[in-house]
Formats: sequence, structure tokens, C-alpha cells
Amino acid sequence: MNRYLKLVHMEIHRFRYILAALLGFVVLVQWGALVWSARTMLAQLGEFEKYNTGFHTALADHRISYAEAIYRAQFFYSTPVIAVICSLGIYILFIWYRDWLGRNTFIYRLLILPSARSSIYLSKLSAFLVFVFAALAFQALALAIGSLIFGAVVPGDRQADSYFVDIVDATRVLEYLMPKKLADFALNYGLGIVAVLVVFTAIIIERSYRWPGIAYALGYLLACTAAAVIPILWMGMYREGAYLYKEEIVSIELAILFVIAGLSVWLGCRLLRRKITV
Repeated sequence: MNRYLKLVHMEIHRFRYILAALLGFVVLVQWGALVWSARTMLAQLGEFEKYNTGFHTALADHRISYAEAIYRAQFFYSTPVIAVICSLGIYILFIWYRDWLGRNTFIYRLLILPSARSSIYLSKLSAFLVFVFAALAFQALALAIGSLIFGAVVPGDRQADSYFVDIVDATRVLEYLMPKKLADFALNYGLGIVAVLVVFTAIIIERSYRWPGIAYALGYLLACTAAAVIPILWMGMYREGAYLYKEEIVSIELAILFVIAGLSVWLGCRLLRRKITV
């Protein structure tokens, strides 16, 4: 357990500056876009009042909400988040191939450690999950701080109340990352975690068999993708009038994902232990 935690710490330590830079980029773009959006809306409202004095009474009751400001700037809210998601997606490959292709083939030093090789697999997975949920928590904190920035930019008599649900629903990306229902949250992140496990195992398959391993890895990716996606389409999760309730379909899909995850972890650890030699 101690060696596993040390490996997790090592992986987090190697990526910490990159993650910090990505998250810094997110808040700079989002908060800058928020200030721009809020000031633009205030300016437009002022222009309308100036040239349409007959509507002054109606406009006196107009309020600008935090969610509305985010909606007006949703491109700048979504783009940096998508950039972080893509960076983490690339890191799924980098976290393994860096050790194999880097200087002095660091993977061999990991493989000869006096501990179970499965700890290498699990530590990389744990570190990646820490990155994902740390980024998610940071985004929630950025939204909370953004409400204070919004309050500083927009006068109090022009502010309308915004609930967290409205703020999240203002952009499609945040709506997917922070779904309102627990079942949707479990399904979204369950699919994501299983996808990471499948890619991890596919990389180990490729590393175990080299050139034939490329075909084996692609076949494994396709088989797992079909096993996860086809049941959703067949049961009609997003179709009106489906035979099963959405909650039942989600439960079945989570069970399938659990099987795929277990198979991926077992196969990946088995290949690390028996196929890859130093």
C-alpha cells in the first residue's frame, strides 16, 4: 500500500504544473469573458434607456443574472473546458508512453520494484482520477468566485438571482460535466472511467505484443466500445416510448460497464505481470 501511494504521488507530482497551468488558463478566460459579457449587457441596457426613454419604467425592473451573463459568453466558458478535457485525453496515452519512450526507459525501473505490478496500473488510474475530479472541483469553485466578480461588476439594483442549476445549464459542456441527476452523473463518469481503463489496457496490449499488438489493441477497443454503446441504442435510452424506464436502462448499462472495467483491470494487470518482461 505504501509503494502504491508513492507511485500515485509520483504521477501527480509529474503532472502538477501542467494541470495548474490548464486550470489557470480556464479561470483567466472564463472570468475575463464574464466581465466582458456583464459590461456589454450593461452598456446595451444603458444605450436602450438613453434612446428609448418611453420604456424607462419597464427597464427599471430589468435585471441581469449571472446565468445570463455566462450564457452570453458560453463560447469562452466552453472552449477552455474542452481544451482541458482534450489535454487529459492526450495524457491518457502520455502517462504510459512517457515511461516507455522517455529517456532511460523509466518503465523498466517501475517493473523491477519489489511490489505487485498491478500497483503501477492502479496508481496511474488513481492519479488520472485525481486530476479529473480536481479539475471538476476547481471549475465549481471558479463558478462560485465568478458570482462574486459578477456582483462587483453589475450594480446591485441590476442583479437578478441565479441558482447553481441555472448557471450550469447556461452552457452545454458544464451541463454534461455537472448533471443534475445522480444517475446521469454516475453514467457520464462511469463511461469516462471505463473508457480510461479500456485505453490503458489497450496500450498494455500493444506494448506486450508490439506490431501485432496494434491490431489486438484496436480490436479490444472496438469490442469494448460496441459492448458499451450498443445496449444503450438497442434499449432506446434516448428514445420516447422505450420499453424500459431510463433508470432501469442506466442500471443495466452500469452493470455492463462494471463488467468491462473489471475485465480491463484484470487483463491489464495480468499482461503487466506475465507478458512484459525486463
